[in-house]
Amino acid sequence: QAAAAGGFSIPEIRSRSSERALKVGRALAERRAIMFGAYWCPYCDQERQDLGREVFEGGAGAARGPFPWSAPRQGGPAMVRYVECDARGAGAQPELCRQGGAPPA
Repeated sequence: QAAAAGGFSIPEIRSRSSERALKVGRALAERRAIMFGAYWCPYCDQERQDLGREVFEGGAGAARGPFPWSAPRQGGPAMVRYVECDARGAGAQPELCRQGGAPPA
């Protein structure tokens, strides 16, 4: 779907991150992981859906105390940064994708 501010937007993430996805997200965050994708890519969308909103958009589940039983804190940054690689996509950064070694979209 076309975004109002130019370009096509990525599909909305429909579900919250599971505890397992949050654990994966925290491990990826420690490594400063970046997901390079394209708005039209079904595999990219599936990966985002599997990991859930808090991993990519931040929120209560993204910021926890130092222990697994710690209560979630309000807010929190995204654990994994998503970068749109198709120049037709909203907020696209194709040069960053090239620098990161992502294949052309």
